[in-house]
Amino acid sequence: MLIQQVFSIMFEQLDRIKQIYAQADPVTKQECDRQLLELRQMSDTILDQWIEFEEKMAELVDTPPLPALENTASTTLTGHQETPTKSDHQTIELISEEASHHFRRGQGYFDLHMYEQSIPHFIRVIEQEPELNVARLYLALGYFHAQKLDEAQIHLNLLLHTEDHPLLVAFSHNLMGCVFLQKGNTVPAIDHFSQALEIFSDFSDAAFNLGYTLIKQGKYQEAISVLLPVAEDNQYDDWETVSMLSEAYRKLGDEQTADELNQKLLSEHRDPFSMQHLASQYEKNGNHLNATICYARVLEQDPANSEAWHGLGWNTWLHQPSTRGIIYLKKAITLAPLRLDYWFSYGWILYHTGEVEKAETVFHRLLEQEANHVLALAALILINGVKGNLMKAESFCQRLIRHPDPAVQGLGYHHLGRLSIVKGDYAGAVPYFKRSIQLVNDEVKENYLYLGLCNFFQGHKQAAEDNWKKLLPFVYPVSSS
Repeated sequence: MLIQQVFSIMFEQLDRIKQIYAQADPVTKQECDRQLLELRQMSDTILDQWIEFEEKMAELVDTPPLPALENTASTTLTGHQETPTKSDHQTIELISEEASHHFRRGQGYFDLHMYEQSIPHFIRVIEQEPELNVARLYLALGYFHAQKLDEAQIHLNLLLHTEDHPLLVAFSHNLMGCVFLQKGNTVPAIDHFSQALEIFSDFSDAAFNLGYTLIKQGKYQEAISVLLPVAEDNQYDDWETVSMLSEAYRKLGDEQTADELNQKLLSEHRDPFSMQHLASQYEKNGNHLNATICYARVLEQDPANSEAWHGLGWNTWLHQPSTRGIIYLKKAITLAPLRLDYWFSYGWILYHTGEVEKAETVFHRLLEQEANHVLALAALILINGVKGNLMKAESFCQRLIRHPDPAVQGLGYHHLGRLSIVKGDYAGAVPYFKRSIQLVNDEVKENYLYLGLCNFFQGHKQAAEDNWKKLLPFVYPVSSS
């Protein structure tokens, strides 16, 4: 449709502005602001005309101006939440003309994913029609998408205490579960997803969210029991559910079933979005060959996708180190020169292929763009350690230690410990590794390896053995069930 092409162009313009805005000079920023204003005016014009058209259409066919809510699905980062469908013409006919207008306007913004702009209109609706809970659910969903979780929770609590329509109650439980999940509270999230499924056993979104949350809790067998019926009902066509199932099987050590599910995804799904997600799953699990296949399929349909070029280059190099990986990374950088993570990957491969001087130049340029770029600082510590510039390496460690994030501080202490080992100062290295462990717990498991080495060379063999034993859970992980 023509309107889709218009919005496609608008999204492209937004992406371009987003890429250049942060590093733009004042003149360029002013031009970007002007273009953003024009985009906003264009979207408002389209919305106004759409509302006017809907109202005239309603008059023509002699139907109420507030239709049943359509099945407008949306996916959050932590699960699924659909907008409900409800036909209640008796309620609709009682709504005032002003409330109807605001509902349509809010719904129009919502359908365009302009959630912040939809909120004031749904507020106006429930101010005039406080018992219209379908509008309240829209409002809660708008708050949720706008990351205003406390506000969403207030309206969902009210819905769950006043609404008796099974569908709205189920949708409210599912969305409340998503709110708790976003807040990191998995126990109440599971309770709400389960209640949604008690009302509608075939509510696939709630089942997906429940399975996702169980995986986050390490309850992989329970997650499989929830997700497998959903996958079977959809004939394994829902790539997100199948991907989640694959992860659960892999966590349980069933590599064969996990690989079979991934192969099913690889053979049946070719759209760029699912391919890119599947590629990231393969990359996460260390299957770099299949990751390159997926990224290549993305590029067949979307050759300007910089993330796919980056993924292709990175995984090509991890699978079989060669200059081809660097070529693909250069393409990614050409498409998105402001993406610092692409530059880091490029520098890291240069370092590991022996082009240390070029890599060092890349990492210094990264620090010019972002003074506290953690990975660039860590890489420069390694490079200067290899070159024997220990004082310079220690200065980069101190920059990590001054970082506000305790995890980054722990990385700085870890590298100070390693530099002390290089100098042969085993006693001096011990407090650095111990401090790193305090700050990062088990995130840098190599701390125990190097701490054990220090103990060993100091003659404390029992202490060395005790520290090395702490590595066993990482070498031989125990699967949760």
